[in-house]
Amino acid sequence: MNEKLRAELKRELIARGFDESLRAPNGSVWFDDDYLRATEIAELLETMVSKRDKALSSVEVLGRENTKDIYDDVAAVVDAAKSVITRMSLRDGID
Repeated sequence: MNEKLRAELKRELIARGFDESLRAPNGSVWFDDDYLRATEIAELLETMVSKRDKALSSVEVLGRENTKDIYDDVAAVVDAAKSVITRMSLRDGID
């Protein structure tokens, strides 16, 4: 992910309760710059959707509260990524 996208994503994540080190509010997700630099935003979105689906299918193993925490953290990442993609698409005139 380029620097501009990382900055936009960081802004969106912080607005959704992540701390400055990009740790999720419930602590189930955390990103560092190396990971974000090496990952495209579409890959991040795909990974988070997969993680969300796995958590939902593993309620019996994870427990209801852990599943909710994971789901809430991952949903925030998905929403942040979608917001960045939408905003960047609108700025760049991409249909």
